[in-house]
Parts: sequence; C-alpha cells; structure tokens
Amino acid sequence: MDVMDEPFFSWNRRRMILYTNRCPVPESSGSPAGAELVSDVPLTVGTRRGRLITVVVDDDEYVALVVGDVRGRHDVPVRRVVTEGLLIEGSRSRLDAEILLPVSEAPVVPVPDVRRIPDPRGPYTEAVQALLAYSGARSVTVEFAPASRPAARVLNRSA
Repeated sequence: MDVMDEPFFSWNRRRMILYTNRCPVPESSGSPAGAELVSDVPLTVGTRRGRLITVVVDDDEYVALVVGDVRGRHDVPVRRVVTEGLLIEGSRSRLDAEILLPVSEAPVVPVPDVRRIPDPRGPYTEAVQALLAYSGARSVTVEFAPASRPAARVLNRSA
C-alpha cells in the first residue's frame, strides 16, 4: 500500500499519487497506458536544470516541461501555461521544482479536475498521466480552482 506519511490539505489543490493504479508507472517492458515516450531532453531553463518530456498517444505529440529535479519528490506542483510561453514561464519559475503543461490558450481554471473530462480514457488525459509518470515524481498537486476566488457573500440576517 502506498501511504503518504505527511498530511496534505488545501482548499484549491488536490494531490495525485503517481505510483498507484490511478496513474501508470513506466515499465521496462513498454510504455504506460499506451503512451510512447519519444524524448526526454535535459536542458537549462533560466539558471536551473530542466527536462522536456515528449510522449505520443494516437499519433499526437504531447510535451511537458519539468523545472528542477522532481525525481522521487512528493507534492510537485503542476501548472498549465500558454504553449508559446512554455520556456519563458519555466525560466520565471520561483519554485524548487514544478511541472508545466502547455495549453493552446490561457486557462481560466489552471488545471481541470480529471474526473470532469468527458472521456477519462481520452488521449489528452492518457498523455498527461504518462507525462507525469515519466517525470519521476512520486506525487503531484493540481490546482483545480483559482486561488483568488471572491469570498462568499455574507447574508444579512438583521431583517
């Protein structure tokens, strides 16, 4: 059983443990969940080391930029950024380590809840799970709601 020894709580983030049945683990015999690892290129992002990971699912390529060393780490933040600014956002990162996923436009909500994607076995979900598994992180945290949401209105009960 894969049990985390430290507690985790957040109002707008969820932890995803990667080394369980919820997310595929890269095996020596093949690729996780039908995704094929195309490249894992080390590079320098700003002043730090990073990796550009590419997988192929159904003849479509998906990439992720891993900033810092995430291998074996817990609670690595996952953030979606605009595709054109992937390397720029990676160089501006102030965190020790994080995983950046490119999207075609600026997301309103940083990362959607995987359970709300219409087809959880679709190629995008499969590719993201494979990218996270190939990153080497033990668990990631995914923001599902903006941190700056307005507070709920206070009801006036004086009437």
